[in-house]
Amino acid sequence: MADFRGGVGLRLWAVLVAAVLVGPTLVVLPLSFTGRRSFAFPPSDWSLEWYRTLFTDPSWRDSLLMSVQIALAVAVTATVLGTAAALALDRGRLPGKGLIHGLLLAPMVVPQIVAAIGV
Repeated sequence: MADFRGGVGLRLWAVLVAAVLVGPTLVVLPLSFTGRRSFAFPPSDWSLEWYRTLFTDPSWRDSLLMSVQIALAVAVTATVLGTAAALALDRGRLPGKGLIHGLLLAPMVVPQIVAAIGV
């Protein structure tokens, strides 16, 4: 068995955080299979109507394809830029290296809700 440091309190905290993060998905997923036009949890009847509409209605299908294209472009761009920045910060002699490093790490440090309010 692995040696976990931090005790029971840390484990309980991790379980609570995981439940808060996964909980909404566990509610939304069954709702996506409902046959009704309004939300009711738990669903009274089951249907694939919403998925059929997503893949057959041209406006939904085009929106899905556009979202996938944008996601792929952003993922490739972020990977290339992130790798270049990491290599430059690690191997380069840049003036203000600490400031640049801090600015690049800021999105991971600042809580997402603060960023959302700022946007």
